[in-house]
Amino acid sequence: MLSRIHKFVSMLLEHGIWDRLEAEAIADFTKPEWTESITQHFLCAVCGVSIHKGIINYNYMLYDSVWLSAGFKHSEFAHIGCFEQKLGRELVQEDFQRCPMNGLIHWMFDNKIQLPKG
Repeated sequence: MLSRIHKFVSMLLEHGIWDRLEAEAIADFTKPEWTESITQHFLCAVCGVSIHKGIINYNYMLYDSVWLSAGFKHSEFAHIGCFEQKLGRELVQEDFQRCPMNGLIHWMFDNKIQLPKG
């Protein structure tokens, strides 16, 4: 099942469809009833900007030792790029927990695709 999902996501990325879907999702989430809720509860601890960009978001889970070594609390959020800046290095695949939430991130590492930073 995951193999078919990865192939599907790969096709979306390859043909630029992912960006279009994301833009449409962002347009939906800029409606006032969504924007207020999202921006108030999911702010990056580094830059202060919401970590969510529509329904397609880049949630991830790092191992606690990595998260805490950058000085973050368990209750905080951060964009990958902001986290790397505070950590002082780029994240590597071994920093990400093996869990369903990180399936796409591990697939991106396996296929040498750049992680979304913002």
